[in-house]
Amino acid sequence: MADREIEGSELSALIGRELSSAKQYDATELSDRRTLAVEYMRGEMRDTPPRPNGSQQTSRDFADTVAWMLPSIVRVFTGSDQMVQYEKVREENDDWSRDASEYTNYTFFRESSGYKVLYNSTYDALQLGDGLACAYWEPQRLETKLFRDKTEMEVAALLEEGWQPTGIVKPGKPKTDLVQDPVMGDWVEAEVPTLTVKLAKEVRKGKICDITCKPENLLLNVEATEIETARFCAYLHDDKTRSDLMEMADDYGWDKDVIRELPSHRRSDQNDIQAAREGDRGTLYGSPMRSGDPIDLYECYMHADVDGDGIAEKVRVWWAGDPSGGKQLGNYEEWEDDTPYTHIPCYPVPHRADSQSVFDRTHDISRVKTVLLRGALDNLYATALPMLEVEANSVTNPDILVSKKFGGLIWKKANTAPIIPHQIPFFADKAFAGLQYMDEMIAKRTGVSRTTMALDPEALQNQSATANQNNKDAAYSQIELVARNMAEYGGWQKYFAKRLKLAIKYQQVRRIPAPKEPGGFREIDPSQWDPNMAVTINVGLGTGSRDRDMMMLNQVLQTQIGITDRLAGAGFSADAIDFIPKIIMTAERIAESAGLKNADEFYVEFDDQKIEQMKQQASQPQPNPELEKVRAQGEVQMQLKQVDAQVSQQESRDKAQVEVVKNQAQLEGDLATAAADRENAIVIETLKQDREDRRFFAQLASQERQKQMELQYQAEQAQAARDNAVQLAAMKPEPQGKAAN
Repeated sequence: MADREIEGSELSALIGRELSSAKQYDATELSDRRTLAVEYMRGEMRDTPPRPNGSQQTSRDFADTVAWMLPSIVRVFTGSDQMVQYEKVREENDDWSRDASEYTNYTFFRESSGYKVLYNSTYDALQLGDGLACAYWEPQRLETKLFRDKTEMEVAALLEEGWQPTGIVKPGKPKTDLVQDPVMGDWVEAEVPTLTVKLAKEVRKGKICDITCKPENLLLNVEATEIETARFCAYLHDDKTRSDLMEMADDYGWDKDVIRELPSHRRSDQNDIQAAREGDRGTLYGSPMRSGDPIDLYECYMHADVDGDGIAEKVRVWWAGDPSGGKQLGNYEEWEDDTPYTHIPCYPVPHRADSQSVFDRTHDISRVKTVLLRGALDNLYATALPMLEVEANSVTNPDILVSKKFGGLIWKKANTAPIIPHQIPFFADKAFAGLQYMDEMIAKRTGVSRTTMALDPEALQNQSATANQNNKDAAYSQIELVARNMAEYGGWQKYFAKRLKLAIKYQQVRRIPAPKEPGGFREIDPSQWDPNMAVTINVGLGTGSRDRDMMMLNQVLQTQIGITDRLAGAGFSADAIDFIPKIIMTAERIAESAGLKNADEFYVEFDDQKIEQMKQQASQPQPNPELEKVRAQGEVQMQLKQVDAQVSQQESRDKAQVEVVKNQAQLEGDLATAAADRENAIVIETLKQDREDRRFFAQLASQERQKQMELQYQAEQAQAARDNAVQLAAMKPEPQGKAAN
């Protein structure tokens, strides 16, 4: 079966010839360029070797340019959660386009590591010219198991756990088990029949897988201009071993004896780009065990007339080993789906399958700058540490001149010529001027410059705001071009079109998150979708300044609101209502440009049904504002009169009640006043008596204090008189006669 004759040749011979031709074209046209690109990315330039004993510095302009362009382009596609949107091609499938967009964005970014696929593909495109993304359907995986001698209750329990019968059911050996007596209701031991069944259980759901592949492993026939129309397309799976192929044999129907006979080979012989990718890690040469032998596996898609009707059909064939010494694994299968691989181009070249990369636009400048940079550095080194002119045999320790030492001594012989530095012209400044000119060349080719990177403040001096903005817009236009190439020149647009067809063909009914729906989820049925829905990749935001995007969108929003107001004022309410979804869409874009995720959650959704309800309500006869105003004034006057009458009646009733309450309060007040007067008299009399008592006792206390003060004063006067007498007696002189004696 594997060697069936097709179009006059054996299928395996056709595959071998196509593989050999494709690999030869890849080796002569693409391999060397891609290998240099990978090496330049790491700063290695084997095509520009340094001179002996000179500077080995390299100019990494290619890596710097990619490093600046990469985040800008990734932000283009990840500015919102809606990277891809499907648009209806018929009036009745509006819900399909919405469901397909939400399903694709959710599964791509949440279930398949879409950001990693996007980043790797963009990186490869900038570096090698084309990224390579692959979307394929991974079927559900079932675990099959044979259950022997199970009772009906045990089989029922297995079915409740999710196991499903696969068709094998036969009686087993009877065994003793507890059964319930239908008459007495007691549990007794009895012999019960058993079954041997083969059941299967789902251990992995079917899903769409998104991966990034190595661009250099994709092989096309020489005349091919794109993957989808290529006569021959093959992808090399270079990570497979003999053990991996043995595991895959049952799923794909391969002959295991053929796999055992396949020769092993050294992966380093494959191409230079593999070694360049691995760098210092080295290459994989093989395994000490036969099961670990590396074996190349080619997934081949070829257009050939397999049914003899003269029209070529697409078939898929698996090939293992080298094209010259390998073998076809199993028979071909007619392939109805799209080729799962999609190029993500950087700078597409018309009528060619491969694209140019940033490397193609910068590598010649990198070589020139590397030579200038090395010359400038060597000149700086020679100027800072010049050679010396020394008379022969004039220095007794010449080693100090070769191995210079700070603070060292040079011992010279007497009467010899002085040691002088050798004069070397300084030209490094001219080399640096040349480097600046080369930077301008890179800016013209890629848009990357000091201005756009905002690294050098001097680059913005002496520029008007308009000139500065024009420079930035010109640079951003280069990034926008690359982003749009990746989106619409085949690229992501074609990728998600293939992905939509996979979902329609294989995806069953499932639930997807829907924050605006009750419960937060909604069921979708991809099998009902239209596979021809138009695909749009959102690349309008994130390419330049967020402030610029928001300013432009705000102007659009104001224009939309102004048009809506004019339409509503002119009586075209239906047309004004049609603007509501567009206004909401603009508001969501403003939120996205501000960096907000899930911008649709900030606004109410207006579907077609709600818009129609609003139009019907607006089309109903509207009341005359002036007439309603007069009628409202009349009603207000009548209501005021009724209120006045009610108020008058209420006032009369209130006055009567007030008089009754007043008379009653007067009577009660008189009685209360008389009782209060009596109580007040008693209280006043008591207070008077108390005041008189306090006054009497206060007078007695005052008189007592006066007596005490008078007695104290008299005692103090008597004491003072005695003291004066003593002083006078002491001062009186004695008689003279007594003094003579």
